[in-house]
Amino acid sequence: METTRLPAKISEKIRTLFSDKYLIILVAIITFHITLNIIWQILNTAPPTWDSSGHIVLSYIFTDRIPEFFGGHVNLISLIKVSTYYPPFLHFLGSIVFFVIGRNYEYALMLGTVFFIIAQVYLYLIVKEVTRNMKTAVLAVLIFSLFPQVWEQSRQYHLDVPLTALLLGAFYHLIKSRGLIDKYHSILFFFLLAFAQLTKWYAFVFLAFPFLYHVFYSPFKAKVLHDRNRWTNMVVGGLIVLLVAAPWYVVNLRTILENVQVSSTADAGDPSEVLSFESFFHYIKLSTTHQIGIISMLLFIVSVMFLFNQNKKMGRYVLWATLIPYFVLTLIQNKDLRYILPLTPLFAFAIAYFFTMRPTKKLPNIGIGIYLFYLFFYYFFFSFNQYQTLPKSLYFISTLFAGPGYRLTWVAEPYSYAYNGKDWKGEEIIHTINNLANEEPNIHGKYRVLEVSDNRFYSIASFDMYLLENRYFEMNLQIPYNRPDPLSDEELTNYLATMDFAIIPKDPGPPGLRNIAVLRQLVAYFLDGQHPEFELARSFDLPDGNVLYLFRRSDYLKYNNPALSQEYLRVYMGNNLILDRELLPRRSFNVRFYKDSGEFVDINYPEGGGNQMRLSLEGVSRVKIDLPAREMNIKELHGWRYYDQHFIRDGKYDELLRGSYDTYVYYSGRLAPKNVFTPFTAFDGSVEVALGDGVVNVTLADSSDSVYVAYAYNGWRWESAVLNKDKGSVSISLLDLIQIEVTSKKQIIRGFDKMWDFFICYDGNAICFYPLTEIL
Repeated sequence: METTRLPAKISEKIRTLFSDKYLIILVAIITFHITLNIIWQILNTAPPTWDSSGHIVLSYIFTDRIPEFFGGHVNLISLIKVSTYYPPFLHFLGSIVFFVIGRNYEYALMLGTVFFIIAQVYLYLIVKEVTRNMKTAVLAVLIFSLFPQVWEQSRQYHLDVPLTALLLGAFYHLIKSRGLIDKYHSILFFFLLAFAQLTKWYAFVFLAFPFLYHVFYSPFKAKVLHDRNRWTNMVVGGLIVLLVAAPWYVVNLRTILENVQVSSTADAGDPSEVLSFESFFHYIKLSTTHQIGIISMLLFIVSVMFLFNQNKKMGRYVLWATLIPYFVLTLIQNKDLRYILPLTPLFAFAIAYFFTMRPTKKLPNIGIGIYLFYLFFYYFFFSFNQYQTLPKSLYFISTLFAGPGYRLTWVAEPYSYAYNGKDWKGEEIIHTINNLANEEPNIHGKYRVLEVSDNRFYSIASFDMYLLENRYFEMNLQIPYNRPDPLSDEELTNYLATMDFAIIPKDPGPPGLRNIAVLRQLVAYFLDGQHPEFELARSFDLPDGNVLYLFRRSDYLKYNNPALSQEYLRVYMGNNLILDRELLPRRSFNVRFYKDSGEFVDINYPEGGGNQMRLSLEGVSRVKIDLPAREMNIKELHGWRYYDQHFIRDGKYDELLRGSYDTYVYYSGRLAPKNVFTPFTAFDGSVEVALGDGVVNVTLADSSDSVYVAYAYNGWRWESAVLNKDKGSVSISLLDLIQIEVTSKKQIIRGFDKMWDFFICYDGNAICFYPLTEIL
């Protein structure tokens, strides 16, 4: 039997590759982290936390907006404005993942692992290039990959590990470009710099010193600063950054500045005075307790001192590359440990250099072994322990990592980086709200849900994530995010008047939240029984002992009115008020119109009047019908709500109309303005009903179906037409027309003005059209 052999050159390359033991170790490190991250994600059933969920939300928006852009539904500026504060590079990549693999947030989480691997590869290449020592390179990668916050962040959908990977890539190509002399590496440097700037706006802070050093200082010292290639590549690179990154910043500059004013202020636990001893040591404290640990921090300090003794030039380089970003980020009041994550490769490099560049090998090798055992121990303990609080017998674990001064943080929360296998019910809550909204006949189109919780696994970000994952586009979550103080009584009333549902927790969140005062005010309002316009729909017990209460507006009148009399008035409201008293004895009653101007007008429906009265609602904000609720069968309300015999205009419905370009759709049992539906809703086969010049045109789009059209003129003279393959359309004259009925469960309705109303009729099998007329 003849066997197929690889070409000699390829075979030789493979043998060479696998003969490099350090490259094999690098592959083993990468394989280890991929495998363990997948296992961790499988065990972890909790949703992503605050920012991670928020970034996934932006990726879902991109997923929906990009097809709209290519379909001509939105312009380029709208696409750029999807994210108005966070640069959009990661969110755009996440949308590609959702397009290719599927709409599940867990797929996006693995992007963190992908960038984690990219960071490891580039760190290996950088250290190998700088030291020419592969042992130092592979040890630096191993140490970096075992820093607790580094691997923990690789399991989240945050921006910091991707930023670190892009910065390492840019740094590597900057070194290889020999100060921007080499064209290929120069272009790669500028592309990665642009992508880094599209990941976090302060990315340039970490590359400022390396760029100045390699492009200006070092060539100046070598007297080669004026190399023509350098300046050509710099101009080309500058254009690349401008073309790739600048458009997002230019379009969103105003909102970026507005958001920075809020987000840059001190959060809970941050020093309020930036020019203080506490402020300058705050990141060191955070890094010691949650990023690399006290042993690693002490080793880094010793390693930098060792670098100065062994290689003063490299020691100064590492020191300045660390101190400049540290100092700049310290000057910002808001301090989050993730912000200095791009410094961790420098920490790892210095420590690896300390262990591998000593003249003697035996003691350093023992030190490497002990230190790696320390890092691996915390990797497995922090990843997989399920303690809610650390028992006293294990206090030494928190002490060895955070030090005696800060050990209590890991005593109280040893689960911070561990998987969470509990059910936090976020998706169940969103499903429940959607089902309740679908059952509520007075909700047409978009509706608002007040979400007061800002806890770790159930914040507005995680609820928004489930909302978009399930394509519940009509649901709109609200939270008073930028409100630092409680609402006044009038503000509270006006704020809640626009809400249809409310998610209210017993505990709204950590005490240091910027908006904790108003969150607590809203919790008290609902849980202390001050909510006559809302009723409790369900409650959800959560694993941390908190309870989420779901309230629904109770001032809606349901179709299913068990107290409805045998004799009643049918009521329809939209542009006009349509009263049908065919089933009500012929007796007189009054209708009061409350005008926008503050005046009111009383209209009497006389005893001898006809079966129908149609009244214009132009300029009317409230209506009262002088009949008890049991004698009114409210069939449909478009843009109105009913409460205590009063019909109140809903301003949200007007907002919805303005975005629909006078087009309505009847689809899947719902009659609503077109923008209620997604751009991907298939309206194929729909009947089009359009108001023309003196006529109403009814057109059948799919000749394989048939549609029955009936229409009446004054005196209830009825005519009809059947639309099918033989007759695809009919034009109905407006002269003396009083009603049209079109039987189809898919209808596109265009061009009707405020003189018209249309409602679902015949048990959902047709739409009835009513022009404004006198009493009929």
